[in-house]
Amino acid sequence: MVAFEVDEDPAPTLDLPIVGASGLAVVQRAQILDDATDRLVDAGHHVARLDAATWESRDAMYDGFAAALGFPDHFGRNLDALHDCLEDVTHGAYGGRAGATGLVVVVTGLNAFAERFPDLARALVDVLTATTRSAVHGESTLVLLETDHLHPHRKQS
Repeated sequence: MVAFEVDEDPAPTLDLPIVGASGLAVVQRAQILDDATDRLVDAGHHVARLDAATWESRDAMYDGFAAALGFPDHFGRNLDALHDCLEDVTHGAYGGRAGATGLVVVVTGLNAFAERFPDLARALVDVLTATTRSAVHGESTLVLLETDHLHPHRKQS
């Protein structure tokens, strides 16, 4: 996962070209996230905002993505299907706004979700990171993750 820390400066700004190059940004402050989201909307991106803090189950996570991105009824409700549907939205098959510059997936409340479902949260970040690889190869998909801290606890082996 490529993280771009934006909380170093007392009055930071989010450098969107840097985010665009990496495809993924981890943001700690809500105001920075809101400013970045506003700038992306102004630039013509379709923004799908999801609140992971409200997800009380694996199904709730899948429901959130399906509703926010207009997944088809046959969405398989597993991580592979989530990745496939995110790729389909990236390529304009469904779920995005016609004529949008690109897709931005904003996930807030990631730490609250990770406290309840640490393995699933890690897997979700992996899926989102894989989705951003399309951005590096010409498609425009960005992921902004709001988290309380940049270095979540890692599972001990």
